Amino acid sequence: RLGASAPRRAMAPAAVAGLRLAQAVAILVLGGEPERDYYAVRLASEVPSDVLVFVSSPAAGAEERYRLVSQAGRLRLSFDAVDTVTNFSTLYQALLAAKVTKVLLVTSPYHMPRAEAMGTHSSAEYVEGVSACTARHRISSLSLRRSLGVAIASIMLGAGDISFEPKPVPDGLSVPVEPSWKTWRDSLRSWIWRCTGMDFRFVAGNLKNFGWRFAALGAAISAAFIWAACCLRPRFFKLRKYISLVGARNGEADDIAHAV
Repeated sequence: RLGASAPRRAMAPAAVAGLRLAQAVAILVLGGEPERDYYAVRLASEVPSDVLVFVSSPAAGAEERYRLVSQAGRLRLSFDAVDTVTNFSTLYQALLAAKVTKVLLVTSPYHMPRAEAMGTHSSAEYVEGVSACTARHRISSLSLRRSLGVAIASIMLGAGDISFEPKPVPDGLSVPVEPSWKTWRDSLRSWIWRCTGMDFRFVAGNLKNFGWRFAALGAAISAAFIWAACCLRPRFFKLRKYISLVGARNGEADDIAHAV
């Protein structure tokens, strides 16, 4: 959607100055539609030249789209993520290693509500550069986002005291509108990752590749383990009791032998 011929809109001088004063600002691109890459390249040309660009699992051909950024030594490209949660978890350590304290979060408008926390930004700031249709959807869903408290970026980046500023692609894709259950699901996964370090990348990747067949297989295996545990547990206790009795009798026999 956004190519080289797209009109360039430079950031305000005050915004650029603010970035220079900030410590270790970076651009974080959540992989997906190529429009995110084109906008990230534009954004990288409008911010100070020492701002790194972290890209998580972009669409095919990303190396060419980021060629100029890569030649400048600013590109940090990763293909480890399989979904939105792992977009953050797979780059978290790299952000910490680069001592990043703030990221400019780039993704498509339809994807932004799940990736960031609406409660920390005004609706006017959030919908800047987004189509009117998308703006109406964001504002109507504001109460839901606030009821969720925080979403993925706040939870996962907050673990390392990294703040963020949403940068939805101007005039980017506003559909499909993502259902709220995805936000609930990913928020829960984010908290699990923050508390345990587990992002379930293997499970998410297999679900993405094999769909419900993998989920059905996992459910069948889990059910088999539960059934086995329920059925074998009484036998296990009986066996342990038998071993204890045999051990006690052997001990008594040893005592009698020693006494004799």
